[in-house]
This record gives sequence, C-alpha cells and structure tokens, in this order.
Amino acid sequence: MAIPTPLTTVFTPPSECLSTIFWSSGGQYQLGYSTECIPSGPAPSLSSYFSPGLYCPESYTVACTDLVILGATSTETQAVCCPRLDGIASGRFADASFRCNTDRAMPWYSSLGCTMNFGTAATEGPITVLYTRSSTTYTTTYSAATTDGLNAYSVKIAWRASDLTQSSTGSATASESSIGSASNLPDATADSASVTSSSATSGSSTTPPSGAAGSAADGGLSTSAKIAIGITIPVAIIALIIVGLLVIRRKKRAAHMTDPGVEISSNPVYEKDTTFTSDLGSEQTSEVDSRMVGGLQELPGHVWR
Repeated sequence: MAIPTPLTTVFTPPSECLSTIFWSSGGQYQLGYSTECIPSGPAPSLSSYFSPGLYCPESYTVACTDLVILGATSTETQAVCCPRLDGIASGRFADASFRCNTDRAMPWYSSLGCTMNFGTAATEGPITVLYTRSSTTYTTTYSAATTDGLNAYSVKIAWRASDLTQSSTGSATASESSIGSASNLPDATADSASVTSSSATSGSSTTPPSGAAGSAADGGLSTSAKIAIGITIPVAIIALIIVGLLVIRRKKRAAHMTDPGVEISSNPVYEKDTTFTSDLGSEQTSEVDSRMVGGLQELPGHVWR
C-alpha cells in the first residue's frame, strides 16, 4: 500500500487556473487547464488524497468533508478542496460555488471532483472560453444554459487530531513551526462533520474546514473529549429512561397484586340450577298425573251381577 503524500505547505496555482474556463476535448467545461493547477502528488481523484493534508491550495475552499473511522478510537477527517470562483473575469460567478461531484455517470467524475451549474451566471451573456486544437489555443464565446455545468480539479486532504498538535494557548508548537500557525490549520472539531456541504465558501482559502464550530486555535475541548461527551450523554439519557420504565412497571405490578377484587377459588363449587330442577319436576309430575287420570275406566256393571 502506497504511503500518502503529505501536504503541509500552501500550494499557489498559476493565476490562469482560477480565472479562465477551458473547453476540454472530453466535452466538458472546466476551470483550470491541467494538473499544473493542483499540487504535485497523487493523481487528481476522489479516491486519492494528501495525508496529512493541512492546507487547501491558495484560493481554494472546502466543498465537503467526511469522517472516516479507522479503528475503535481512531478517526480521520477527509476534505475535498475546490477552487473559488471569484477570480473569473467580470465577477459573474462571485456568488456561486463548487460542490463535490457525485455523478458517477460522468466520464470525468474520477478526475474532476468539483462541479457546479452555471445558473444565473449564464443569463448575463456569452461566456468566454479557451480551447486547444492542433497545439494552438483559441478563444471563443459560449452561450451557456443555466443547467450547463462547470468542473474543476479537486484537491483531497486528510488529517487526524494528532496532526493538529498545539499548546493550550492555541499557539503553534515547535512541531508545527514548519507548517504555519495553528490558526491556519484544519479545525479539529470538523471531525464530527459527516455530511456533504456545498455552501462552505467563506473563510480563509488556506484553511480547510473552518465552520461555525471555531478554529483549531480555540483552546477548547479536544476532539477525543468531544467524542466521549457525544457518546456518554445519549447513553446516560437512555439508561435513565429504561430505569424509569422499570420503576413504573414495578409499581403497576404491585398495585395489581394488592387489588381487593373477587377472589377466585382454586376449587370452585357450582350452585345447582334450581330453575332447571323445578321445570323438570313440574313437567314430570304433570305427565304422570295426566296418564293416571286419563287411564281410570269404570268397570262394567254386569261383571258384578
């Protein structure tokens, strides 16, 4: 397994990489003409990354992050850096931003990890693009639709909490002196980010995740402590709920056992059905009497003469 290439300094791409739209022979429009626009190292791909990667390139910002579980107690944050669009002439894309490319059906998905739609920028007139034919570069204009896309090379970086060693005051330690101040390092609290965000366009271009949680120089709780708190609190709440349910259930059971209801004997004595006996006796008596009365006959008188 290849050892990842570290990225511990700020890479500055050529200015044309951030200001010119190129048309590629592959049929896509992209910002940046070649891999010269990104740091040398792993091939541009969403599956390869710099590690430890402590900086996005100049004029790049984090488009999405992901928390990777490496073991029982070890995690690694991976982030995809995409170029900002405020360098394009006329500033028509200043309010737009790249997002992470998730459309695997596109042939350039594996190498151009940043994508966006032209949106309202397409309604402001033709877009100037460059293309190369027979080793000659030409300039032309392109009338884009709002749904047309623009792509760019991404730079994927990864870091662990141990890569962000710093003192309790937030200043850089000796081990960080070669890579800049702690305020320019990735935010240790970004370890909790596990969702894609296409709106991360603000903040320093040399700061990987800088989000609302604060920077690594905040001097707050460590990543491990925050993870422990995040796990312990929900577990404690669940335990309290279970104990409460058990107490309620025990009280209900005790109330049921002391209920002075009708006690059912284990040897029940069934009462004789007087109605049935009375009816039966009456019917039998009636039948016997009727037969006896109806059966009496007067003896003939000549028998005694």
